[in-house]
Amino acid sequence: MDPAKYKQVTTSRGLLYSYYFAPATEASKPTLLLLHGFPSTSADWAGLVPQFEAAGYGLIVPDMLGYRGTDKPTDPAAYVGSKLTRDLIDLLDVEGVKKAVAIGHDWGSFVTSRLAVFYPDRFDAFGFITVGYIPPNPNPDRQATAAKMVQLLGYFPWGYFPFMASEEGAAAVEAHMDSFMSLIFSSDVSIHKENICPPGAAQAWLERDTQHELLTSAWAQTRRNDLLKGGMAAPTCWYKIQVSGLTAADDAAVPLERYPLTKPVFFGACTHDAPSPPVLGDMTLQMLAKGPVTRHEYATGHWVMLTHYEALGTDLLAWLGGFDGASKL
Repeated sequence: MDPAKYKQVTTSRGLLYSYYFAPATEASKPTLLLLHGFPSTSADWAGLVPQFEAAGYGLIVPDMLGYRGTDKPTDPAAYVGSKLTRDLIDLLDVEGVKKAVAIGHDWGSFVTSRLAVFYPDRFDAFGFITVGYIPPNPNPDRQATAAKMVQLLGYFPWGYFPFMASEEGAAAVEAHMDSFMSLIFSSDVSIHKENICPPGAAQAWLERDTQHELLTSAWAQTRRNDLLKGGMAAPTCWYKIQVSGLTAADDAAVPLERYPLTKPVFFGACTHDAPSPPVLGDMTLQMLAKGPVTRHEYATGHWVMLTHYEALGTDLLAWLGGFDGASKL
């Protein structure tokens, strides 16, 4: 991704965002808003951006709040869905984009989900990579959810949330950054099920300073340095808003009639991803997707944009080609 194509804009709530921008080169092609997750940057999309640009699509690819060139507030309240989505709408407005296609990965899928309920009229379609659509949930029952997950999957996939949301979590990651990188970006897709998902497992990994082969070492070194430079207090706010109840309170403002997805949906399911197994995304879409759904599977773990970006790009382009231009919706 060409560094010269990055811009900086201050949003309406006074936060500086850094983002990659390329205007559409074909009038019929929409602008794609690509949203990364934790612990990532806009560079996660580097394998896909050239494919989209070559096909004539516009691109807005931000470093999300808490990462790299974007501001890093440490107040979790700054990260709730209604505020994050307002920031992104501001970016669209600055670039004169009336309608876009939002595509998210990991926590980027959470923001894509909130764009779908807070600003449905600004988007022609929604893509969810690895993590599926996350509908509003103003009254979460965490114990009941955990029991259902164990019954469905045989394990609880999100046991690491409390540790990542804790004050000691951010400090532990910074103190053991190489160990953290080798856990999150391990070359072994089976590592996550035993060392991230169970409660206490990620903390124990870091305390042992466990090391494992990285997925892509050269890329990971840049990511490691970006995270250390900015610190982990801001990125872990993405977990704090879930555990603290801030997201539930924010979701209470969404009317029930906004929950269903009526626009075209793409779901990229990763068959070896333990924290986000495909069945969870499938269940939500079966309940709430009222428009056309395109689903593709990838035999990989969480980081499909790094391991299968060519196949993912081909599938996304085929999906996008089905509704280029508002008249085709």
